[in-house]
Amino acid sequence: MNPKRKLALAITGVVLAATIITALEVLVVYNSLYQFASSAPYELKQTCGTVGPDGNDVDGLIGITNPTSVAIDVSWSFEFMVNTLAFGAVSFHVPAHGISYVFVRFFNLGQAYRLDLGLIHPSLYQFKASYHVLVWFFTRHESSTNGTLSVPFSPPESGWLYC
Repeated sequence: MNPKRKLALAITGVVLAATIITALEVLVVYNSLYQFASSAPYELKQTCGTVGPDGNDVDGLIGITNPTSVAIDVSWSFEFMVNTLAFGAVSFHVPAHGISYVFVRFFNLGQAYRLDLGLIHPSLYQFKASYHVLVWFFTRHESSTNGTLSVPFSPPESGWLYC
């Protein structure tokens, strides 16, 4: 076999092997980052809260901490069916290793809230959470019927800190 041809085959083999190894390393790093990003929203913790009726609506302030090393953009939307349809939605940013204080307003929930000190008994409850972490978006849906729900966090006697 021609020495130039042997050299060309050897170079081609080395380049092919290097390409395959690099592709596998990129795949491993991508999967690791995705796993990290997908678990980050579950690390968010509610640290404090205050809530109170404001006419026919309920206003709340909630503190959310993020112990992870990535910032997270969050959008929450709620729907309740008590006597009438009550709803609320909020979007906020939680910095890495930081805390955000989020103002939440639940429209048409005032009467139900005043009746039961922060707990409501909806015939229908739907919650949608969307999270943007690094370059990925994650969505979580929850729904139930005929349950008990705090608005959107436990009442003061639960041991929560006021914001």
